[in-house]
Amino acid sequence: MSRLFPLFLLVIVAPGCAVERASPQSVTAPVPQPTAISEKTEIRSQAVSDFFEDGDRLSYQGYEVVKLKKKVKNDYPPEMKSAPDMIDVSYTVLKKSGRVLAQFDGVIHTMGNSNDFGLFAFLGGETKQLIVAQVIPRNGRHWIVGLSPDFRVIYDSAGYNVGREEMTVLDLDNDGVYEITQELTTFVFWKGITRGATHLVDIVFKYDEKAKRYLPASHVFPEYTLKGVKDKPVLDRRDELTLAFDVMRFMLPYIYAGKRTEAWEFYDREYTMPDKAELKNKIVAELEDDAVYRFIYR
Repeated sequence: MSRLFPLFLLVIVAPGCAVERASPQSVTAPVPQPTAISEKTEIRSQAVSDFFEDGDRLSYQGYEVVKLKKKVKNDYPPEMKSAPDMIDVSYTVLKKSGRVLAQFDGVIHTMGNSNDFGLFAFLGGETKQLIVAQVIPRNGRHWIVGLSPDFRVIYDSAGYNVGREEMTVLDLDNDGVYEITQELTTFVFWKGITRGATHLVDIVFKYDEKAKRYLPASHVFPEYTLKGVKDKPVLDRRDELTLAFDVMRFMLPYIYAGKRTEAWEFYDREYTMPDKAELKNKIVAELEDDAVYRFIYR
């Protein structure tokens, strides 16, 4: 993405936004059946950054979307004495008839943030929805906002602990309504075992007409969720840390694809180190605190 910043040492993410946050655990929706994807089906995806406007404002269906700037206090560690006391950041407001309906704000970095918006017909048809993205290095927050017939936030990545710099749209079941995908960050740099981007899991979200919002659906599209996962991975058994790293990299996509039985059978068979029970308890505890996992296995 052309708007991304270089990597700096300190990252601050404050999830402030004057709209209702997603509450996945409170949503009651029918349990969908897995959808098969033919190997011959070409899955075309597109980054939402392709839809961003170049300017600082746009108008659509009587709404006005405006990018604004402000200064906020730099909450940096004392040892960073050369850092500025105040940071220039940008945020987005949504207005109608001169009244502010929502303010999208709160994702900042010591060097500011990237704040963009645009329009795309996520739900098919001619009517478009608003996409707002606030991005910092290796982190970010995305909102999708329905504007017709009424204003409604239909997706907020902060409710699911997903999202870094990008969001992808694609129509996995060819029904004309786009699914979206973002990366689950729950197990990134987890307890000294995982490293970098190796344990990111690409989570699919599908629009639910009854709930009127996007809900986790990686278990509905298991073939997509497991793309690139080898059936028989080669595991490095030199020590506990290295083996745990490899085993979890295989397990996690299976868990979020709705196949936790297969995932734990693999763990019980392949992870043979003395801390087997202890590590399993740690993974289970983390999963049970994860909103996407709780939704899939509700």
